Amino acid sequence: MIEQIWMQLPESLPIQIQVQSMQRMQQFRSEFDTILTGHSRGPEEAELFDALLAAAIDLTHGNTEHDVEYQWFGGTSKAHPYGRQPRRIVYQ
Repeated sequence: MIEQIWMQLPESLPIQIQVQSMQRMQQFRSEFDTILTGHSRGPEEAELFDALLAAAIDLTHGNTEHDVEYQWFGGTSKAHPYGRQPRRIVYQ
């Protein structure tokens, strides 16, 4: 199963806001080695935070050459792969 963060919903804030929020949290990065994610397998290695932040920054810089179409109940969006396990940021 490929895990994803959905940023394509109408109520989603822009990816840049995600980046800004994560950059503010980065000051605490040395204080945690695991994170809890929603709808996931449970505790994850904190490197997931680093990979997600890097991928979100890629999106804000327009680095989308490896992105794929993503079908969901609301239509078609794009999916940006990241991390060592199959994960994606889904966006419009």
